[in-house]
Amino acid sequence: MARTRNNSNSNIKVERAFEFRSRDVGFDMTYNGVSLYKMTRKIGQDDEGEYFWFAFPTYKGNDGRYWKYYYVKFTEEEQELINQQIEDLLN
Repeated sequence: MARTRNNSNSNIKVERAFEFRSRDVGFDMTYNGVSLYKMTRKIGQDDEGEYFWFAFPTYKGNDGRYWKYYYVKFTEEEQELINQQIEDLLN
């Protein structure tokens, strides 16, 4: 049986954030009591303007491919909350 979650009760806290490279941001966070380390917020640009996405830490496997250590599918509301907490820590 698949497990579902009630996103309105998500507990999100960005613990630390630091800028590197031009505008990338590394950060650690807690999501519903689970610590997520070495996350990265990346910023891109297209015809519609700037956008951001989150990258998860990876490792190179014996097959030469890169694999994520973990993955979390955040809702749009959660992504906005995480992004706002990052901005608050940086400013």
